[in-house]
Amino acid sequence: MAAPLTASALPRALACPASCALPAVSSTSDEAERGTQVHAFMQAIADGTPVDEALAAVAEATRALCAKINLAHVPRGGETEVAMAWDVDARRARRLEVDGHRQYEPTATEIPGTADLVLWLDRPVVIDWKTTSHDFDARSAVPQLEHYALCVANIAWADEVECAVGVIADDGAVEWSRWRMDAAALDRAADRARRVWERVQSARAHQGEHDVTLGNHCRYCPSWRACPAHVRAVRQLAAGEVPAITAESIGAAYSVARAVEKSAEAVREGIKRFVSEHGPVKTGNQLVSLNKRGALSLRTL
Repeated sequence: MAAPLTASALPRALACPASCALPAVSSTSDEAERGTQVHAFMQAIADGTPVDEALAAVAEATRALCAKINLAHVPRGGETEVAMAWDVDARRARRLEVDGHRQYEPTATEIPGTADLVLWLDRPVVIDWKTTSHDFDARSAVPQLEHYALCVANIAWADEVECAVGVIADDGAVEWSRWRMDAAALDRAADRARRVWERVQSARAHQGEHDVTLGNHCRYCPSWRACPAHVRAVRQLAAGEVPAITAESIGAAYSVARAVEKSAEAVREGIKRFVSEHGPVKTGNQLVSLNKRGALSLRTL
């Protein structure tokens, strides 16, 4: 089954519509779990939960990071987890009732999504939290936030909406990116939603090998196991075909490296789950186990 086209998938679908057409596999990782825990903490703070209580509810592995977050500029009094959908045909939005896992039931022409926080002011504010990774670019969140703004503007009958992305660094600092969307910008967001939706429908109707594009958008792609470009990249490096690094090829070479890293990460996560469930595993003259920090360890006996 293909991954759904949602607001959070818009940046990826813009770069590679096939990512919403290829068979998808649900998965998780330590990084994804960290992001989930940080989002839950920020939601609790925005809802007015005392800091000590919010920290106590966070998984121990993420608690130290949450304790360092600078909460001075975190808005209170807004509405958290606002689920909405934009109908690309009717050009209108509606509120959605969803469970805590963001399971949507949109119509065939709707693109759903859940904003982390909305301030329903005369000029509404849409806020999204992001946790940093070594190559995170806040600009990648723009289509997602602007889709939320489009929905909020339509629901609230607002002519202007402010978008804000709070990027949470490992030291707890929160770096903000803010911009306003007027009526013209909202119209462009509606046009973009329609364009992406049409491209995804075309990719889903396609027969044969999909035209795919490697890049940073692959990082959280649920369809990477079925991606022909990803499979080719892994096979090339497995066969010792290391890409030449030149000014012209460096972007493609980096995408290949990221593709292989994603496969390696999936293998490590699988091994880690197995060892967590079954305990240390002896294989030949080696022992695979977890150290005190919960990281994988391989040692020769």
